Amino acid sequence: MQPGRRPMPSHLKLISGNAGHRPIETENEPRVSIARPDRPTFLNKEALREWDRIVPDLELAGLLTRVDGAALAAYCSAFALFAKAEEKIDVLSTYDQDGCGLIEDTKNGFKQLSQWFIIRNKALEQLRQFLSEFGMS
Repeated sequence: MQPGRRPMPSHLKLISGNAGHRPIETENEPRVSIARPDRPTFLNKEALREWDRIVPDLELAGLLTRVDGAALAAYCSAFALFAKAEEKIDVLSTYDQDGCGLIEDTKNGFKQLSQWFIIRNKALEQLRQFLSEFGMS
């Protein structure tokens, strides 16, 4: 594998404006037909809501293929986890207004970051990675 940035697919270069102004090579790229992947049944309600929200826009932009189903399902799952963590942090903030739900006490009386805050941050990292995979960042 070559060091540096991963090459951007030509259709994303066309959408983003080809900032380098280099010729766009499309002949040697693998071709995958643009199509909506099957909606998974294993996702929870929040993840399915995100699937239904994002798929039409990705499809309209021509950024979605049938092979993207697993990555899109993982994105939706990370989004659902992020949303759940935000809800939990909001509930915790009603009990701990100084810490805004981000700090909790250990059994020994020490302060630490809330586990939900840590989960939220991990989900955000995953979301950021998936957003770039689909050209949404």
